[in-house]
Amino acid sequence: MTFGPTTILSRDGTTSTEPNNHILRTHQIVSLPGDCPVLTRPDTTLHGRVSLRVDSSGQATDVKLTETTGDRCGDRMLVDMAGDLWYHWLPDGHHPAPVDVSQPITLYTVDND
Repeated sequence: MTFGPTTILSRDGTTSTEPNNHILRTHQIVSLPGDCPVLTRPDTTLHGRVSLRVDSSGQATDVKLTETTGDRCGDRMLVDMAGDLWYHWLPDGHHPAPVDVSQPITLYTVDND
């Protein structure tokens, strides 16, 4: 799974996108619901985007899908995983809480056989 680069939506209506090296790559084993056939195929890549709000402790709240992966289950997975994000660098002096963020996410499946 890859998160980023993050786009911060400022209160004055401007946006700023973090540099490309501010990408979080994680390897996570997740249990898939039975209705996720696309995510059970090896070497599948799904791209999507969520909007969320970062609270005063850096936790993601109010997660909403804004760009579909093209797969209903993939979309649910994006929203669920984004709800667990913790932004250790937000809020900050330029972006007080709550901070609205647009977060691209890419899911990768691998064959564990």
